[in-house]
Amino acid sequence: MNMRAVGPWLMCAAGIALWACGETPDSGETVAAHDPHGGGGSFTRVSGDIELFVEYPHQIVGVESEVPWEIYLTRVEGWQPVADAGVTLVVYGPPGGRQEIEAVPETPGLYMVSPTIPSEGHWHAEVALSAGGRDYVIGAGEFEVFASEEDVHVHAGHGHAGDEADAHAGHNHADDVAGAHAGHDHAGDEADTHAGHDHADDPAVDEPDPHAGHGHAEGEAAAGLITLPKQEQWSFPFAVAAAEVREIPASIPAPGELVTPPGGLVHVSSPVAGRISVDGPSVGPGDRVRAEQTLALIAPTSLDNSYARTRADVMEARLEADRAERLFAAGAIPERRALEARRNLEVALAAFEAIGGRADSVGEGEADPGLYYLRSPIGGVVAVRDAALGAQVEIGEHAFTIVNASTLWFVARVPARYAAETHRIRGAWFTVEGGATTYTSRRVLSIGNMIDPSSRTLAVRFGIPNSSGSLKVGMLAEGHILLGDPEPGVAVPASAIQDENNLHVIYVMLTGDSFERRVVTTGPSDGSWTIVASGIASGESVVTVGAYQVNLAALGVVAPAHDHAH
Repeated sequence: MNMRAVGPWLMCAAGIALWACGETPDSGETVAAHDPHGGGGSFTRVSGDIELFVEYPHQIVGVESEVPWEIYLTRVEGWQPVADAGVTLVVYGPPGGRQEIEAVPETPGLYMVSPTIPSEGHWHAEVALSAGGRDYVIGAGEFEVFASEEDVHVHAGHGHAGDEADAHAGHNHADDVAGAHAGHDHAGDEADTHAGHDHADDPAVDEPDPHAGHGHAEGEAAAGLITLPKQEQWSFPFAVAAAEVREIPASIPAPGELVTPPGGLVHVSSPVAGRISVDGPSVGPGDRVRAEQTLALIAPTSLDNSYARTRADVMEARLEADRAERLFAAGAIPERRALEARRNLEVALAAFEAIGGRADSVGEGEADPGLYYLRSPIGGVVAVRDAALGAQVEIGEHAFTIVNASTLWFVARVPARYAAETHRIRGAWFTVEGGATTYTSRRVLSIGNMIDPSSRTLAVRFGIPNSSGSLKVGMLAEGHILLGDPEPGVAVPASAIQDENNLHVIYVMLTGDSFERRVVTTGPSDGSWTIVASGIASGESVVTVGAYQVNLAALGVVAPAHDHAH
């Protein structure tokens, strides 16, 4: 163990170093100290992207702790251990005492340290670490140093209220902090020691007081608590989030379907009879096409009113119209003749375009003027191709289906009993069959004015952007229609709410490795967040990923990942 005494040094300011000793709001349970003789405890803090969890034993003045302090560091994003970090435990207390002890890595994410505290009383701890090219100073909390083992046993038999009264009677914490820093030049120390550090300015996750409720038998965990060691948490997908006050409107259930808007799905049929050229394009289902892109080349086979005959009529009428214009300009024919030739050209073009021809495709020098170019009227993706290369097609026969799904409609079927509430619609959210992703829309396109007599529902349409293409035409959806003004309340991520035997259950993280199962009453939801009417307080941490593993730990299925003496 590497311990070194140092000169005066400024600790984090009160708003940076977060001290905690008390019950978690509305927790309903307390956490037994991990030291079987009492007097120990734990701290859980979050600073930026690092979660700090510390378990410590009772401390006797002048004696190195028999059980080392365990310092767990977790990267919040991805919930993985922080390995290869430089970790130092810094403790300070009355009268101005201060020590730094370097922690030794035990396993990735776990660091051990065994301090020797020179005087009894209330001390403060913080953890300084360097990881990933960044420096952190995270305030841990307050702990007590006892004069002897007998004092520890006496303390372990007390309830928390008595301990707090005894320990703090006539005790001014402001004076303690002032005493701890007596003689220090804070401004100078801060400039020297905290340069470039990210301080723990995020809200702390305060665990219930480790000294409370020590009526348990030796080594017995507090009733109702679930222990899931950090090493287990790191071994599977896991995440937590803080409950917070949000405003969410009420909602009504409404199943529905995803459809294309008008113009988003086009059936392309052949306007001419002929054979699909094997030398033409070979686009197929799944291929993306542009508007006006050629889908197939058709060689017309009919002579009467065929594509080739009609196209020839256009060419002949165009030549005659041009000739009449020149003669009229030279004064060789009256204007009536020129106008008649122009009308004949317009009639020929109309007939040609009626069978899918294009006026700009008629001219000299084309690659193959005898072929019909079947084009896509919209940009999108080929969903169906019914015209095989070399196949014979008839006039009006279906050849392709093109779908543009960049924007879809969610058509919600609102039960008739809620039809009178549709004037209050503010938006909708839904999930699709086989998926857990929540999609939202505030774009109300239309509200029907007739109840479907067979389903007894009212159609309400919402616009859904789908640039990623993750939503597919025809998907069924379980939707919720948002109504009226938002309601304020404590909300948790929707993924934190578990359905266990038709009960809504949330797993609350009390400390870094202890959890509590709570049955809650839920309120309005917007698909991402859900208001919890009772059973949770703002600021409490809830499990959003990995709740099933916490439940298994409650059943004793998840085996502890370490065997340190607790």
